[in-house]
Amino acid sequence: MRVGTLDVPGVREAAEAARAAPPAPDPPRPADVVPGALALLLTEGYAAAAPALRRALDLLLALDADAGEARRWLFLTSGPAKWSG
Repeated sequence: MRVGTLDVPGVREAAEAARAAPPAPDPPRPADVVPGALALLLTEGYAAAAPALRRALDLLLALDADAGEARRWLFLTSGPAKWSG
């Protein structure tokens, strides 16, 4: 699946379900923010998702984690965050 592709069966429904989920705990973790940002990207487009993608990227950059853990999430947010702004 390519980010932004809604022609794959079930992607739109999954993104809409993710957006309808209860809010994340405070303070949010990258694992809470990244899926929501990607769901917003898939349902509303780049312009609407840009702030959430940037927030997710900021959380990931501030993460006190080893390189492997950070890389696991960074690839999901860095491209869409750059493309949207």
